[in-house]
Amino acid sequence: MTTRTAAREVVYLGWTGHGNYGDELLLETWRLALGIDAVSPVTRRERLADVRSAIHSYRTGGRTERMLLLGGGTVLGFQNWARHVADAARVYRADAVVALGAGAAESTDTFALGLQGHDWRRWSELRSILLGVRGPLTAVECERAWGRPAVVGDPALLYPVVAGIEHVHDADGPVGVSVGADPVSRFDPRSVAAAVRGMTGADTEIVLFALSPNDLAACRTLQSELHRPSRIHRFDGDVRATTSEISRCSLMLTERLHGAVAAVGLGVPTVPLAYASKCDDFWLSVTGERPAVVPGSTKQQIVDAAIRALDPLERSATQALASTLRQRLVVGVQRIADWREGVTTTDQLREPLPFETVEPAGAHRGVA
Repeated sequence: MTTRTAAREVVYLGWTGHGNYGDELLLETWRLALGIDAVSPVTRRERLADVRSAIHSYRTGGRTERMLLLGGGTVLGFQNWARHVADAARVYRADAVVALGAGAAESTDTFALGLQGHDWRRWSELRSILLGVRGPLTAVECERAWGRPAVVGDPALLYPVVAGIEHVHDADGPVGVSVGADPVSRFDPRSVAAAVRGMTGADTEIVLFALSPNDLAACRTLQSELHRPSRIHRFDGDVRATTSEISRCSLMLTERLHGAVAAVGLGVPTVPLAYASKCDDFWLSVTGERPAVVPGSTKQQIVDAAIRALDPLERSATQALASTLRQRLVVGVQRIADWREGVTTTDQLREPLPFETVEPAGAHRGVA
């Protein structure tokens, strides 16, 4: 029996508290799978206030070893996130910065990099421990600051398992559609609406998912283009409720990345409406291919992608890869849990996870 030799804590850092389903889904996954001792706010002012309010926890008593955990999201490589990580590590006096399942924008992704730039030099100076990344595009990009890491998938693939939510296997279930991106949707609502009409009957239930506050306007626009009954499910902070709603779907078309992650994790046939390389990164991890539907895709291209997603062989292949990634994520989570319990040292955290990184053929094709 191993005796816990030191008090250790895990502080989670992510884009939480902004009403975005994906970021809250990641946090809830980690809370259930590992347990989180504290959640770092994103801004420095809120971070300092958090530490002051918990002064006895953070500053008194025996020295507490602390890990700053980047548990997902497209954060690696970005200059702004390098600053967030460095500051949070200082404020919380972290002994290690660990990333598992986080992602990076592809260097050719003009959309993502037009919103915020990369600074891999700053990331290399952080001396982070990269246990594994979301997908193969991230693995390629991370060679700029680290060696090639293992692909372990998006941590939210674990959520249905740790939360005990199962897909309701009903071929007559609703068709779910998530539209919206930051700052706005990149898809033509008329093409998406025409595709949904083309693949559904008059009596099919259609659920539009507003997974972020910015998505509500896009959902209402799509609703007006459908010319048939539909309802909007608005994420209100209840991760379980929204995931359960997705679990009812017989098909999910989704522009939001974590709409796709949740659907794949549940076994729901999924068509990603891929607007940035983070969508490609995840889809490559569970299919070995980039998504077929991108901004500018026609009604027929969307319908064809849906037909393929519903094919039993395609579904089986996707679920097999998702299952492999879940197994890898479990190993990574256990590595962190062992550190937290004092079973392993911080130096032992740096040992690579025992997984081979296989690069899909499409991993080097650029995106607009």
